[in-house]
Amino acid sequence: MFNLVRSFLFLLPAEKAHYFTMNTLSILMAIPSVASIFKSRNKKKPYHQPKTVSGLTFKNPVGIGAGFD
Repeated sequence: MFNLVRSFLFLLPAEKAHYFTMNTLSILMAIPSVASIFKSRNKKKPYHQPKTVSGLTFKNPVGIGAGFD
C-alpha cells in the first residue's frame, strides 16, 4: 500500500503532493475512530532530560530547523 501511495505522490509536483497529503490527513483525523488509532499508535514517552551544549544547559533537547541562517 505504501509503495502505491508513494508512487502516486511522486507523480505530482511537490507542492500539490504536500497539500494533498495534509488535506487527506485532516479529513482522516476528523473521523473519531481513525483519530484514536493514529493517537494510540504514535504515543511516545516524554523526553525531558537536560542537554548541555557548548557549556549551556537546556531543560530539553534543542533543534534548529533547516534554513536557519
